Amino acid sequence: MATDRLIDFDGDYGADYDHLIRIVIAGYELMHELGVAAARASCSQARELLIVGPAWGEELPLWS
Repeated sequence: MATDRLIDFDGDYGADYDHLIRIVIAGYELMHELGVAAARASCSQARELLIVGPAWGEELPLWS
């Protein structure tokens, strides 16, 4: 039986996350651009936006 490992974002994993995520997910930056484009296309009249997730908010500057 596999043992679940806890991921320590306060330790080495968290310190290297910005670098690692770009290796693990090809097109990481593009994913944010596509998400913003899709939201704008489907919610063009929206005045507020709620973003839920554990990310660093890299998609936020794309809204300006």
